[in-house]
Amino acid sequence: MKTHILILMIYVICNPLSIFAQSCNNPDSCHFAGADTLHSASGQETSRIKSEEIFSQIEKYIQNNLPKRAVQYAGESLIQFPNNQKLLNKYCEMVFWYSGQKLAEKIFSELVEKYSNNYTFYIELAFVYFCREKYSASLSVLEKLADLSKFPPDCRYYYLLADNYFGLEQDTTAAQYYQSVLECLDNRAEADIFYHDLCYIMSDEEFLEYETLEPVQFKDFYHRFWLSRDPDLSTSFNERLGEHYRRLMYARKHYRRFVAGESFLEMDDNWSNTRTAGDKLIGKYQTRALPRNRELDDMGLIYVRHGNPDNWMFYVCASCDQNFSWQYYRTHQRPELIFHFAKGGGVRGWIISTLPLYFQNRWDLGIRYASLDPTVAGNDIESLEAMSYMLELAVENEKHVQVAMHEETTDFKFEQDPLNFSMRILCFKAPDRKILVKFYYGVDGNLAKMDAVSGLKLGTFWGIYNDQWRQIIYEKQDKTYTLGHISQAEWQKSSIILNKQAIVHPGDYHLEFR
Repeated sequence: MKTHILILMIYVICNPLSIFAQSCNNPDSCHFAGADTLHSASGQETSRIKSEEIFSQIEKYIQNNLPKRAVQYAGESLIQFPNNQKLLNKYCEMVFWYSGQKLAEKIFSELVEKYSNNYTFYIELAFVYFCREKYSASLSVLEKLADLSKFPPDCRYYYLLADNYFGLEQDTTAAQYYQSVLECLDNRAEADIFYHDLCYIMSDEEFLEYETLEPVQFKDFYHRFWLSRDPDLSTSFNERLGEHYRRLMYARKHYRRFVAGESFLEMDDNWSNTRTAGDKLIGKYQTRALPRNRELDDMGLIYVRHGNPDNWMFYVCASCDQNFSWQYYRTHQRPELIFHFAKGGGVRGWIISTLPLYFQNRWDLGIRYASLDPTVAGNDIESLEAMSYMLELAVENEKHVQVAMHEETTDFKFEQDPLNFSMRILCFKAPDRKILVKFYYGVDGNLAKMDAVSGLKLGTFWGIYNDQWRQIIYEKQDKTYTLGHISQAEWQKSSIILNKQAIVHPGDYHLEFR
């Protein structure tokens, strides 16, 4: 079936903390019990003292700027005392903040081998493999876990399956497991797993709704969340779903916000930190859903919402800070967007700004950028005209940031065919300052067969979407039209005109018709 698209102008790396750690009294069997002391043959008092010594030593390593040694020591201690929930949580936190996934793979492999019936260690090992993009290895661990009938699959299990298959770009299978996670959501802690994945694209309205949901409403909320972003409702799966998770995986690996070895737990009550990237500009326009202690830097936010740029440029010199400019070309989904990023000193994350750090090599962005290149402008860089250009660009680029933080872009491309039928769109005033849209289309007898007995059977679909492809109108109809006593031969030389209509608010819309 052919799809026709018209543009109407009507005027992880992974999560900060391991989300999978549970509790059990016996490391040989199930989840951890959440004990804050280490249980050993020496007695509880000796264990408590040993526990304090371990955490004290960990803090000393961190204070002495030896984060890798701290991660290694915590992992070795966890092998020695596997039933300590506090130590497990601390270790999982440190693995993330201090990029210790490689060592964690070794630690959890040893724990799984030693405690082969422990659910938590299997999940943590699968999670570490996933973080390191070893998707097949992660799936292999989950397959072994499935053989332990003692532990039926739960949300965490399905969630990791979905993530791994998204990573392998097997979206149909991933979507099935993703749906399994939605089916078993029954508390806010589990629902928040999705929230931390989706907060980067969640609107203010969606966030306010999410805040008020009861556990029984989570499944419906996430279903509607993704349905509103489905770029092609005619397919069996949502192309935007897999695209978002792959972008998120990439951003969590390459666009971390915090300085290496520093977590948001070390920031003050106002979330201020001179070495933390972002918030000065982009924070003015970020949605309520985005936590202030967000995991991704400014470049990561733009990437997750809009994907890879169409064009990018940078400038290199001996004394230059790192810098990038990203350009997204204008499409039917969005206007042209230009962003400038820089980082230097102790800041790890990319910070967005209204002007590039250097104007060299920005010629592709237009004549104003080219005229501000010092190699071209020379002393004219301080002229009134140059100052005027800078002011114009700063205002425009701040608007680009505002647009980018309230819109999102999919790379999905519709298979668009030339219109093989006549059509016309007419707009009229409607009550309450709305617009009545009438869509007239012709059905050619050469293209549509008529049954001599029942008439013309015609199946149609039409949808109206806003400029972000959010569904406004959705209508699918199968209808038979009686054409009187016209013969087959006469019908093939004839045509009929039909119409659809809808009332919408003034604005820019996309029309899909099949």
